[in-house]
Amino acid sequence: MRNVRLLAGALAVALLQTAGGAVGQELLWSYDSGGAIYGTPAVAEDGMIYIGSYHALHAVNPNGTGEWTFPTSGWVSCSPAIDEDGTIYIGGGAENPPNPIPGWGVIIAGDTNFYAVNPDGSQKWVYDTGSSVDYTSPALAADGTIYVATASYAGQPEPSRLLALNPDGSFKWEFVTGHWNFSAPALGRDGTVYFGTMNVDMGLVALNPDGTLKWTHPAGAWIVSSPAVDTSGQEDVIYVGTLNPARALIAVNADGSERWSYPIGYFVRHTAPVLAEDGTIYLGATDLAVHAVNPDGTQRWRREVGYWVEAPPAVGDDGMVYVADMGGTLHALDADGQSQWPFQPSTYWNRSGPSIRDGVLYWGSYDGNLYALSVSSTHTAWSCWPKYGADLANTGRPCAPAGDLDGDGDVDLDDFNIFAGCMSGPDVPVEPDCEPADLDRDEDVDLADFAGFQRDFTSSE
Repeated sequence: MRNVRLLAGALAVALLQTAGGAVGQELLWSYDSGGAIYGTPAVAEDGMIYIGSYHALHAVNPNGTGEWTFPTSGWVSCSPAIDEDGTIYIGGGAENPPNPIPGWGVIIAGDTNFYAVNPDGSQKWVYDTGSSVDYTSPALAADGTIYVATASYAGQPEPSRLLALNPDGSFKWEFVTGHWNFSAPALGRDGTVYFGTMNVDMGLVALNPDGTLKWTHPAGAWIVSSPAVDTSGQEDVIYVGTLNPARALIAVNADGSERWSYPIGYFVRHTAPVLAEDGTIYLGATDLAVHAVNPDGTQRWRREVGYWVEAPPAVGDDGMVYVADMGGTLHALDADGQSQWPFQPSTYWNRSGPSIRDGVLYWGSYDGNLYALSVSSTHTAWSCWPKYGADLANTGRPCAPAGDLDGDGDVDLDDFNIFAGCMSGPDVPVEPDCEPADLDRDEDVDLADFAGFQRDFTSSE
């Protein structure tokens, strides 16, 4: 498969040279979507890549060939999300979505629909939101509920709100914010729905699964960034960027109280915080830099990249941080903030976050192309929120405990039986099926991993 991908990308490699021919990445292929790509790719279990573009959702095979396109009547700036049965969810999008800066751009309303698309590209159902779904991404709860943030532009019949839809596309409930919502909802371990809004009086909003208000946490400015939820500790911690330069990144406890705020002196816009395995928070800002923030809110490092950053980063399993700037360059930074390579196929703006699977990074650009790069990371980091949307499917779901090897939300005897079957001892290479049991990621399953498993062990409930 690797040779096939290299052949598919050979011509593109000749045409699109990276700066200085830096070692550590290689262009495998590019796919022309026919319009600017705003969102972050979603990658299905079978390897299919889904991305929105101008008037279409595209399904792209792992070798870079197009499988199908699903038409919309707007610019799809929403990032797709994929459910367990393979259904892809996407908003139709405005014809010309707004930039959240007064006076920038002319808004042209477009497709008000929210779509559920089957894996074969056929329509499963459609729900008319009466507003627009732009820049955000739906969150998919374990019970099948789909949460969608909307923005209402002039002339649209429905207000800006968070919608909850049933799995069949029927209305469940709504929470009206009265101001545009570009922040992608994120889910807590108890089903709480967290999202940011441009309603300054609300800021970060927490809703119960039944749609009732749990709390609001004003940030003193708009929030268009999407939250990341860390569920690795005793309680949820929610991180989100704001347009308040003095509180550009805030950490909020599950009860709505503020844990800390991190000043940058500049805005944090569409970029979203992501989490490394050691708890480090990464995000970009309009100060032309990427920031690494310790879990206590202190700065770990700051790395200038030359342009402001509105794209969400992604963290690889080797600690590499990948992030695009608004000058069209994708950067790879190591855990100490040192540049490993840049990739600049164009000088177009960029708001797309990377997705990493099987050593391949997928990334969309305003130049209309979806790029596939061979990188040092095998996959995203084993953290609670290593990329936009939390996982490769962009579900916005909380991470399970590390010892939950069967994925049922607890760490019990069933998980122990799986772990026991994988345990081989120190320095014995881990089998691919047993990688989740390698809790300390040192490429074996030994007593150190068992100690971590014991810490997570709870019960069958």
